[in-house]
Amino acid sequence: MLKNLKNADVFIALVTEHSDKSYYFNIEVAGAISYVTNSNRSKLVLPVVLDKEALNNSDLGVFQALFARSNDMTNLVNKIVNAISRFEGARVAQEETKEIRAKVLKDESADYISETIEDLKAREKDGRQLSSRWHLAGYGALVASVIFVLTLWFLAERSFVQSPLDTTRLIFDAIKGVTVVALLLGLARYSFLMAKTHQLEALKNADRLHAISFGKFYMRVFSTQISQSELKEVFQHWNTSGASDLSHLDVDKIDSRFIELFGKISERFDIKNKS
Repeated sequence: MLKNLKNADVFIALVTEHSDKSYYFNIEVAGAISYVTNSNRSKLVLPVVLDKEALNNSDLGVFQALFARSNDMTNLVNKIVNAISRFEGARVAQEETKEIRAKVLKDESADYISETIEDLKAREKDGRQLSSRWHLAGYGALVASVIFVLTLWFLAERSFVQSPLDTTRLIFDAIKGVTVVALLLGLARYSFLMAKTHQLEALKNADRLHAISFGKFYMRVFSTQISQSELKEVFQHWNTSGASDLSHLDVDKIDSRFIELFGKISERFDIKNKS
């Protein structure tokens, strides 16, 4: 039964006054209705009613039925042929519409999707490269601060040995040195912040690329069946969180308290010298 349903395009149910009492009739009708309802291919369930009262208690009541008399088989056959012909014509038109829609969808979207994928790949690559460069800049600033501190210590030791100590000069040089170190550390922190931002942007573009690639695969497989709402749902995640992480970069994360502190110390030091 199920195998025949799979191969058949039309299921004709002959309804008589004894149909509702037939165990096999009810089973076959229920199976046919369930299969047709859940099948991807359009199929016709055609009840042919010889006893109108017998259709009232049947699941076939939801389908358009043909009413005929058992003594007029020629007219009944003509009605069945006409119903099948109308069904075939409607199905051919539906399949043609699906094919045209699939072709238009493929032709119109192929270039756009390809351009979008290439653009996302380029953005992801640029984001990773910029992240690496900012990381290098941050490490460079840290190394420079260490070298500067070591150099400052070396010069301070030489000054202690070669000449008498000038307290004012020593404090001033210390403030300048600490200020430079603070600037280098601030630059390192800014560099690492930018590196993290570009890395997040690259990861976001990678997620977008994955989403649009899945949408492309889905559209290719179900191009003749996918609806406009389903197409929108498939591709809706490729551009989530469209705003760039660079637009949300918080400059307050770059800690400037060291510079403010040393600025205040310098001001007090200058006031003390003037007094």
